[in-house]
Amino acid sequence: MTTANLTFNAINEALVRINARMDAAECHGTLCGLLCAADRLDYAAWLDRAFPTVDPADALAKEVDQTLKPLYNLALKQISGSSYDLALVLPDDETPLLGRTQALGDWCQGFLMGLAMAGIRDFTRLPPDSAEFIQDLLDISRIEEQELEEGEDEEQAFAGIVEYVRAGVLLIRSELRPAAMSPQGSPSLH
Repeated sequence: MTTANLTFNAINEALVRINARMDAAECHGTLCGLLCAADRLDYAAWLDRAFPTVDPADALAKEVDQTLKPLYNLALKQISGSSYDLALVLPDDETPLLGRTQALGDWCQGFLMGLAMAGIRDFTRLPPDSAEFIQDLLDISRIEEQELEEGEDEEQAFAGIVEYVRAGVLLIRSELRPAAMSPQGSPSLH
């Protein structure tokens, strides 16, 4: 499977095959949270933390590796790199706004869970900008089901929130692991 095939639906299908208790958005959020906070996180360690009930020797788990390993490699590259090209795994634009909004809430919940799995549980000890961002993620993760109107304004607001989450994750990464960033200094956000 190529990285071009790492869609929300393809990842969801792989997670269903291993009876995971999370969807693609939460899975990617958890991975990103772990990568932001953990000193080192190899693929096997991520699987062990995120899917402790899955036997890596199981034939089905090996099949799912064809999806999850490229996801891990892409997330590692995007989180660790200096290009600031992190893309959140969310449903495509054809999905109704309510579904995409709920998936964003799941992504944020997963990210917070990944930070906690890596040992960051007291968010008040983070730098002020990161602590404020974490509070915003908590609020986003609590999105309740409600009727959302489908319109251009709502689409733009959603896109703005996704961009805010993406940029905030990269901020947290740079504050938690500045040495892991490129030695070329602090590139500016694009």
